[in-house]
Amino acid sequence: MSARFIGSKAYYTIHFLCLCMLALGLPWSKFLMSCGTIFGITNLVFFGWTKENFSELKKHRGFIILLAFYLLHIIALLWSNDLDYGLNDIRRKLPLLLIPLLFLAGPTLKANHIWNLLWVFVGTTIVCSIINFCTYDAQLDIRYLSKFGSHIRFALMIISSATIILVCGRHWPKYKFMAYLLVAWLLFYTYYSQVFSGLLAILFVLWGYILYLLWNKAFWRFGLLSLPVIGFVAGLIFIESIKPIEPKTLHSNLEWNSKEGSPYFHNLEDHTTENGYYVMRYISDEEINREWPSRSSMHLDSTKFDGWSLRTVLYRYLSSKGLKKDAQGLSELSEEDIKNIEKGFPNAQSAKTGFISRLATIRYQLENQSNPNASSLLQRLAYWKASLTIIAENPIWGVGTGDVSDAFKGYYDKIDSPLEEKYRLRGHNQFLTTWLSFGLIGISIFLLLIYQLYNTARRNSHLLGFLILSIIVGSFFLEDTIETQAGITFTAFFIAYLLHQSRKTNPEAAN
Repeated sequence: MSARFIGSKAYYTIHFLCLCMLALGLPWSKFLMSCGTIFGITNLVFFGWTKENFSELKKHRGFIILLAFYLLHIIALLWSNDLDYGLNDIRRKLPLLLIPLLFLAGPTLKANHIWNLLWVFVGTTIVCSIINFCTYDAQLDIRYLSKFGSHIRFALMIISSATIILVCGRHWPKYKFMAYLLVAWLLFYTYYSQVFSGLLAILFVLWGYILYLLWNKAFWRFGLLSLPVIGFVAGLIFIESIKPIEPKTLHSNLEWNSKEGSPYFHNLEDHTTENGYYVMRYISDEEINREWPSRSSMHLDSTKFDGWSLRTVLYRYLSSKGLKKDAQGLSELSEEDIKNIEKGFPNAQSAKTGFISRLATIRYQLENQSNPNASSLLQRLAYWKASLTIIAENPIWGVGTGDVSDAFKGYYDKIDSPLEEKYRLRGHNQFLTTWLSFGLIGISIFLLLIYQLYNTARRNSHLLGFLILSIIVGSFFLEDTIETQAGITFTAFFIAYLLHQSRKTNPEAAN
């Protein structure tokens, strides 16, 4: 069948609406993402597929490499034991092919429609960010700020939206003030949400812009391309070299009674610290129990903060300010401090907004390295160590499409990992996950794909595609971006959008 069955205009309209549904669903709804992809492919196959489609696809080297990367998932089933897992992984990653197919085999979008498509994505992202901000309960973990999906994926979409506005907004000078206002909001949201991936995305936009300018100079091109890898390795070495911060209270000069004469309790076996002060020392439960009701109506032993009691939060908060856990220490807390404690903030710095709070959390994790279950940073370090060990054992062929989860499980069991079962996850680094899954061939194809996409964007002078690709590549260092539906669809959408620009439309010139 061809577009003549329903008419080329109707075929194009349905195609464009399906892509809009896909763009709308990226920040908002997995259901809409799926519907946009399924309806779009159905429209393409039944009303638009002709033999010319194959000729069009063969023009795009990036798509051919992407196809090879996907086919490798199927081939790698040959040395996989868990076929159910492998087949599910292949099904989940199908959008990596289907979405580029929509953009490349479907009708070429008009330049203004490309911009309209991007604006659907940007507008939905902004609306979702406003809803998140206005409905967020400050007493909850900051991760609950993102109500429509992963806070990490949404952080990437926030920075992608800001990039789209900055790059494409240059061509609408009369809307310059509105553009800057929207970008300011998106950057504030990134700061407020405390998602480190958002900050990393900003850095990769800057890195991508420099790379774009120097791409035609081979020395600088390959130097800049290797810079994130060098930075990642240096970061691993730095984290490994960090020792717990030396506590400021030594055993030899402990005081055993408060100023009121109450005996202190010191747990010398517990080395948990806040800002370098031991949490479980200088505790007078008698004085705290007596004075707390005059400061707050909340019960000290109520449990509501990720399993912590209010008493634990109070003791950590007092420690973070260098105060003892007695009547005098409690009296030095301001009313604002009491409210922070009632909201569950365990550190005076963590009560602040933005990345200041995030830095306080990181400091706590570095101070208390014995328990990785309470530290997302230490968990990632454990995942990367696991990935590197699995790669060392299977460097050439990898473990196969189906055995990734079993390989990690076997590693954690083998070393008797202190990670709880719910935290025994995969690599959290797309490069490492690709290598351990498909070996040297897989990581080589993956890197070649990235390089080809960059080359395509630069050859077509497509700054926007280049910068968003940099955001995606940056996410690969901290996340298995293309192992979840949202991450796969986000990546596939903008890869397809980038490849579409070689069909001679450029949204930066849309009007």
